[in-house]
Amino acid sequence: MIEIDELRRLRRLEIDTPVTLVIEEDQLQGHCSDLSGKGMALILGRAVDPGTRVMVKLEGGMENLPPFVAEAMVVRCDPADKGFVVGVSFEI
Repeated sequence: MIEIDELRRLRRLEIDTPVTLVIEEDQLQGHCSDLSGKGMALILGRAVDPGTRVMVKLEGGMENLPPFVAEAMVVRCDPADKGFVVGVSFEI
């Protein structure tokens, strides 16, 4: 099992791209601010409780590139200047 300190060392890609977060039948629009092999940080307009299972959909941005879709779990949610920073961990 990977320890928390090891996860922090994984390379993160800083991006600013639209993302859709699906919680059951609800869809939230936001932006992905960083992406790694284990999860991503999202900027959303409302809080999402840690422990919530979600589906994330990151649009490809290129014509023939399909969107990235993954099941994830919310691991943190912190207030920010423009809404909330929501950290999700991919369910692999």
